[in-house]
Amino acid sequence: MSHKDDIRLSIDGPIATVTLRRTAKRNALDSDFSHTIAGALHEAEDRGARILVLRSAIPVFSSGVDLSEPIRLDSDSPELVIADTLLRTELFVVSVFEGPALAGALMFAALSPLAVAGEQATFWLPERRLGLYPGRVLAYLEETVPPRQAHWLALTEERVTAQQALQLGLISTVLAPGGFEHDLDSLLRDLAAADPAFLSAARRTWLMRFRSEQFLRRTAEYDAVLTDNLRGTRESR
Repeated sequence: MSHKDDIRLSIDGPIATVTLRRTAKRNALDSDFSHTIAGALHEAEDRGARILVLRSAIPVFSSGVDLSEPIRLDSDSPELVIADTLLRTELFVVSVFEGPALAGALMFAALSPLAVAGEQATFWLPERRLGLYPGRVLAYLEETVPPRQAHWLALTEERVTAQQALQLGLISTVLAPGGFEHDLDSLLRDLAAADPAFLSAARRTWLMRFRSEQFLRRTAEYDAVLTDNLRGTRESR
């Protein structure tokens, strides 16, 4: 299925914006949609952008993985397509959250060198109701959020406000609703004025945590647990 109409790419000088607008699915991530997002980032990079803003045109940033499709654990799973794209791009990525981000969508916050939220943003791991422990997402969250708190969110399904997410370290800043767009534009223009080598160093430094041997080993171990979890959940139904 083509998802070219489910995103919009706009470029203003060094700043590119990818806007998610898969309205009917609340920006749920399936394999094709994830590849479409990846393609937009590649295009922005090819067209000379240095900064990439990821945001949503609808009230929800993303509802996570599209559960109308079978859950995938291979390299073409939506989460890993997004993770691989954000780890490989030369763009300095700024994720902007103005509403709920669920499940795998929290990986955008973890993997973005800068994550900006509005006061109405919330962050939520709802997988427990499906009988699934979100180990794959937690592996990434634990690089930004204290592990004990990350696991608490998975165990309790607690919805985290923007201010709580800021305190946890999941996001970088919270912008006030009255001047949100003005403040966001000022922040982006300030970043665009920075030396490109500085932005590159900042991006590489942030993402380095997701390339360590310890992280890669932990993600493999968490995936093994998730495989057992999936098998057990299916057998109990």
